[in-house]
Amino acid sequence: MKATLKIVMNLENGKTSTITVAHPREDVAAADINAFIDAAVASKAFLVDGSPVIGVKKAYLQSVDDTSIIA
Repeated sequence: MKATLKIVMNLENGKTSTITVAHPREDVAAADINAFIDAAVASKAFLVDGSPVIGVKKAYLQSVDDTSIIA
């Protein structure tokens, strides 16, 4: 099963933006996500249409299971 980490961030303009991370660590925790977002906010590392990230709305692991129909 493949997994991706989705982090939905709140922007200063009231909108949201999502970062997708392929193959995240299996033991990723809320503290890891919060530390990442805190650093992004402090450094204004991400600007989306000129609007900086102000926090995290949600983060979740999305699992995908591929089933072959024609091999």
